[in-house]
Formats: sequence, structure tokens, C-alpha cells
Amino acid sequence: MHIARVGNQRPQPTASSPFVNQTHSCALRPAVFIAICLGLVIVTAAAYAPVRHYGFVAWDDAQHVSTNPHVIGGLTWSGLRWAFTTEYFSNWHPLTWLSHMADAQVFGINGRAHHIVNVSLHIINTLLLFGLLRRMTGALGRSAFVAALFAVHPLHVESVAWVAERKDVLNTLFGLLAIWAYVASVQRKRLGMHVVALLLFACSLMAKPMLVTLPFVLLLLDYWPLERLRADSSASVWTALARRQVGYWSSDVALWQHAIDVAPQNYRAENNLGVALAVEGKLDQAIAHYRESIRLTPGFAETHNNLGAALANQGRYEEALAQYYEAIRLKPDYPDPYQNIQIALANQARITPALPAIPVQQRLATAATASETAQEHSRRAAALASQGKGNDALFEYMRAIRGNPNLPEAWRGLQDLMDKQQIQPGTR
Repeated sequence: MHIARVGNQRPQPTASSPFVNQTHSCALRPAVFIAICLGLVIVTAAAYAPVRHYGFVAWDDAQHVSTNPHVIGGLTWSGLRWAFTTEYFSNWHPLTWLSHMADAQVFGINGRAHHIVNVSLHIINTLLLFGLLRRMTGALGRSAFVAALFAVHPLHVESVAWVAERKDVLNTLFGLLAIWAYVASVQRKRLGMHVVALLLFACSLMAKPMLVTLPFVLLLLDYWPLERLRADSSASVWTALARRQVGYWSSDVALWQHAIDVAPQNYRAENNLGVALAVEGKLDQAIAHYRESIRLTPGFAETHNNLGAALANQGRYEEALAQYYEAIRLKPDYPDPYQNIQIALANQARITPALPAIPVQQRLATAATASETAQEHSRRAAALASQGKGNDALFEYMRAIRGNPNLPEAWRGLQDLMDKQQIQPGTR
């Protein structure tokens, strides 16, 4: 039977129709998205609310912010230069230093304000993560759950509630922005966003080098959820990468040479490669890498000691002793160069050629004079030590031992000086 339409009556869509609740869904989704964002903000702020009453802690906060003269001065040209050139606390993170300086410029040395900035950055990171997951996967609920877990996970507390760990939240901020730019470049086919992603990646490294693995994260995203790599091609890529990485662990030389190739101007890698080459008996190559390490960072005592050992193994004792003395000057509580000095002096005395042209009486007189001079240095060292001048005493003992390696009072005095810890590293 045919039933005619009445007036403007429209057919009711079936459950399988793609238009079911389409208008309602379009109106609801932005509201739901905004509601979830507000919920994430509230949950995160509530979890970290107590920090608004906190000040600085003694562990690292003082060195990073509250007593650091470069940070206390706020944003200045000298502070900017320092931020990009210093390796203070064994870190190079200029953007982190600049963020601390900006806080000091705006809020002064106010621990509460610095904590609030950390929490604010963490909230921004949470929202970025939620939006990023939603954009890549289309899963609203699951993206919200992961973002909420990220927001309140206990492992993040140290990074958020500790002012000195600003580098973590700042590094995460630039890292998430870099991923967002990369995803946009893939979805929109815009090369310019690749450049933006690269710049943001660089910024993340200047906040904290931890995100150096980001390119591998992007490779995983290419597999899922961006689905730019097929399973067969991705398997071959991973296999090739794995085999290449395995090769770098074949030996100490291969490992540290790779470290230098990846990160040039690395004084520790140069030193460690020198040690590996010295173990293999390649002393000339080892010495070259030790000297490069010293050129990069002259104040690293371990390299001076290692260079001295390599030179001594070549019989170049005078040069070796100079390196040992420098290692002690830089780090007087470093025990290795003291032992190496004794070994070098003993070997040097053992291989010193006889001088038959010099009469026996003259040689004995020369030896006696050297011994008396060594004793004078030893007595002077003891007097300086009694006055609390440990570093000056150290160098007098070294002169005494160099003049007479078998002078027991010099060695006893040196040991006593070390036991009493009267030496101040890096000073004289």
C-alpha cells in the first residue's frame, strides 16, 4: 500500500542513517570538549593547590634561583649571555635559566609565585596533551583519561612542586608543541610546519636535553596513530635502526667515538675515548683525545691525570708530572695523581743514565744538595700546614717529593694534610 506524504512531513531517519543526531552532535562536541578542558584544569589545580603557600627548599632551589645572582638580577643582557654560555650544575639549559630570570623580573624572589608558574605550565601541558591525543586519535574520552592521568600522576610531583625542576615542565611544553607542529605538518601537508617543529624541538633541548629521543617518538607516531608507515616497511626500518645501534656497543672505542660523532665538543666523551684507546695501547691517539678534552674543558682534573699516565707510559716523565701537578691543583682531594707522581718519580730515577764524566765526590755533593733542598721544602710545607695554608703546603710537599722521592717525612706530611682535609679544591 502506498501512503502519501501529508503536508511538510519529513521522513524519519533510520538508526543506520549517517545523519542521526548530526546537528545535536556538532553542537554538543565543542561544549563537551570545553567541559573536559575545564575539568582537567580544576583537577590539576586542586592536586597542586598546596604549593601556593610554599617557599624555596634548600635542595638546589638556592643555587638555581633564590641565591643565584644571575637569576636574581632578572632579565639582563649579562644574564642572557650567562644563560647561553654557562654549564653551571653540569647542565646547559639556557631557556630554563631565562624562565627563572623572567619570574624574578616579574615576581622577585617569591617562592610562591615560582611554584604557581610551575603549576601553570603543568596545566598547559595537560591541555596540550589532551588536545594532541584528541586530534591524532579522534577518541575524546580516552584522550581525556590519559590527560587526567598525566595531570595527577605521582611521578610528576617532583617536576611540578620543585622550583629547581622547572626544566622538566618547560621541556615538556616545547616537546608537546613540537609534536603538535609535526602532526599539523603531516595532516596539512605543509612543509613550513616541519620547520616550526624543528625549532620547537631545539627549544625543548635548550630547556632540558632529556627530549633528545623525540625523533624516535615521531617515528612511532608515524606508525600509529598517523599511519604513515606500513607494518612491513616499519619492521625493516626498526630492524635497520636496531642493527645500527647494536654496532655502537661493540667496544668502548666504538661507543665513545659515536658519542663524539653525535655530540661534538664533548669533553667527557673525548676523555673516555682516550681511556679506551690507551687500554688498547694506542697511546698517541689517546693523548690526542686527552688534549682535545683539556682544550674543551681545562678544569677537568681526571683528564690531566689520564694524560699524565699516557705520557708516563711513553717515558715522557717530565710532561707527565706537569699533568699530575695540574690535576692536583684542580682537585687536591683526587688520590690518583698522588700515586702516579710517586710511580713516575721512581721510574724517572730508575732510568736516569749514569754520568761517568762527573767525579763521584761531585755527584754525591749534588745529591746531598738536592736532598737538603727537598728537606727545606718539606719543612716549609709543614710550617704552612700548621698555619692552615693547605694548598700552599701541598705544593711545597710536591717540590720536596720531586727533589727526593724517598723522603719519608714529605710523604707522611702529605698524607696528614689530606687526612685533615686542609686543601681547598681549585684554589691556591
